[in-house]
Amino acid sequence: MIVRLLAACLVAAPLLGGCLSDRTFGESLDDASAATEVKTRLLGAGLNGRFMEVDVAVVDRFVLLSGRVATEEDRAAAERIAWEVGSVDEVANEIVIDYWNLGRDLNDAWITEQVRMRLIGDDEIKGTNYNIQVYNGMVYLLGVARSEDELRRAAEHASMVGGVQRVVSYV
Repeated sequence: MIVRLLAACLVAAPLLGGCLSDRTFGESLDDASAATEVKTRLLGAGLNGRFMEVDVAVVDRFVLLSGRVATEEDRAAAERIAWEVGSVDEVANEIVIDYWNLGRDLNDAWITEQVRMRLIGDDEIKGTNYNIQVYNGMVYLLGVARSEDELRRAAEHASMVGGVQRVVSYV
């Protein structure tokens, strides 16, 4: 029963962002709109699929681009496209030049879920305030911390998961 409830929360949390986090519904909606616009522009510019493995996260008009592309030109183009969105104030480009690898990608997905479970399981961390992205064992945290202690705890939890190479915080 508890496992099903937790699974339902994990599925619903991204959909209810403004309801579950410390941010207002309007703020969450603005960020979701900006993320959708960046993603749509990337997909439109990459008709050959060159931006399919680029993830976009937005918090407070700050865009985090992560994932992988095949060339440095694609990496630069993705950043340029993100800057073209009017509701964006800052862009962090953490996209790497690399190719798809099933084993690595499965490991990154496992790390993501382990970090998410650690954050949600800590009563002193509001896990829904954090977006977690993992590439090549690099954990990227984006969101809003309620305190310096909460941010420290979140980063520590992420660093303790097996396979994590480094934790980068944009919180």
